[in-house]
Amino acid sequence: MSPSIRNGQEHPIGVEAADPARAKVDDGGATFVGNLGVNVKTYDDGAMSLVLGTGVGPKHAMHFSPGQAEQLRGFLRIVDTDSRPRSLLDEARDIVYGDREQTHGAPDHNLVAIAAIWTALLRAQLKTGSTVTPQLVCLLMMGLKLARASNRPSHREHMLDVAGYVALAERCNYIDPAK
Repeated sequence: MSPSIRNGQEHPIGVEAADPARAKVDDGGATFVGNLGVNVKTYDDGAMSLVLGTGVGPKHAMHFSPGQAEQLRGFLRIVDTDSRPRSLLDEARDIVYGDREQTHGAPDHNLVAIAAIWTALLRAQLKTGSTVTPQLVCLLMMGLKLARASNRPSHREHMLDVAGYVALAERCNYIDPAK
């Protein structure tokens, strides 16, 4: 859910820190990373403004067009501090069914290409005539993400990635809905 201006009032949101332990929250609910305060506004047309700096002294503001704001959202996780955290499943579904295809290409074509590359790389290990399937690519990627998660099980992104590969397998019709 994107934050917005409500009734002409700024809706404070936070920019999540790469290291959540370093993030601080002020009394107004805006999240600050390190010593740099970040206040974000989004507008109905999709534009966004960022105000950097806290307290007394100079503040720096940036304005982003709707297109620029959309690109920025691809680099930052924006957290709406006035609402519950989003479900991992909802977020994974939004990513898989979102506009990612514009930058990554059609997911089913990518999985077929990955399967072909992995088949070529594993040709000495596979039985003659065997291939890696796109469905197996999804399962193997889930396994990779689970292996990473074993190092830091509470890290949200690992589970988001696993859920994303499940959603991807569903989107590409690799899951039999009848079973």
